[in-house]
Amino acid sequence: MVTVVQRWLCMLGLLLITSASMATELVASVSDNSWALFQKMVANTSKHSFRGVFLFSNGAALSAMKVVHRWQDGVVRERLLQLDGEMGEILRDGSKIICILPNANAINVYESGFSSPFAQLSGMPETLAENYHLSTAGEDRVAGIVAQKLYLRAVDAYRHSYQLWINKADGFLLKYLLLDDSGAEIERFQYTQLELGVVISDEELNPTVVGTTKVHENTALERATATIDRVMTVPEWLVGWVPPGFALMQGGLPDKKYDSQVFSDGLASFSVFVVPVLTGEGMPEGGTMMGATTAYSRKVVHANHQYDVTIVGEIPPLSAMKIAASVTLKN
Repeated sequence: MVTVVQRWLCMLGLLLITSASMATELVASVSDNSWALFQKMVANTSKHSFRGVFLFSNGAALSAMKVVHRWQDGVVRERLLQLDGEMGEILRDGSKIICILPNANAINVYESGFSSPFAQLSGMPETLAENYHLSTAGEDRVAGIVAQKLYLRAVDAYRHSYQLWINKADGFLLKYLLLDDSGAEIERFQYTQLELGVVISDEELNPTVVGTTKVHENTALERATATIDRVMTVPEWLVGWVPPGFALMQGGLPDKKYDSQVFSDGLASFSVFVVPVLTGEGMPEGGTMMGATTAYSRKVVHANHQYDVTIVGEIPPLSAMKIAASVTLKN
């Protein structure tokens, strides 16, 4: 259980590295002021230096974290510190992210392009406008700052809706809620303390927990694929149905021994994995949901080999089930 909590802490930190790798450009096809403010948020949120405290709830999980974020010479440096439960820390220096766990081991978990909420928006405004209705919803205050509320409502039940609280002065995202198709809250991010436009020193960005850095963590999936490489080659798979507006953003590389594909509608995204089951029973069939994220798996058999088809992403269970059911062999 401790290991699970530690890994969840690390993943939580990765999800919440605030606005790293934000898209720098969004040419909206709608001239409405709400879209202009939304565009401002996407383009500028990472280009601030700030320190603060935020809350994040995702299903039954609730966490408070302190953040120190610096934008300097086009490079983001950031430090996140868990304020409740076991202490953990996440550091970002450009494209390099380190998760320091409570057992004093630091794991280098990511060293390439990192995407945070709304980062995939760039270049897809038309699709976004087709699948979400954006409207203003008055003003409010978050962490003592006047915010414009926006409501980004999904046009169908295949994706979630969003409520956003954005600083009118500079487009800084102060709070967001993810809502299911009934309007119920399933995820929340919210600053409770925030200092914008501050000078952040190098000392503030240094870790407070010292650990032994590991260059790479060998995940279960990588261990499985290392075995697959010696045993078999995975056939190519086709995703026959995706919700309207979703498009293929990334497919599996030819040298991979499992099939993976990433789809996005410009805001939400999901991944499709097809992995051979070599030992044991593989993934359990069925689904689970943590906040806005759904994971759903089913098994398929081809040429006497069993495969796990798994869908993971910020989509409702209905979407994940239909996508998984549509996955078949190419040709």
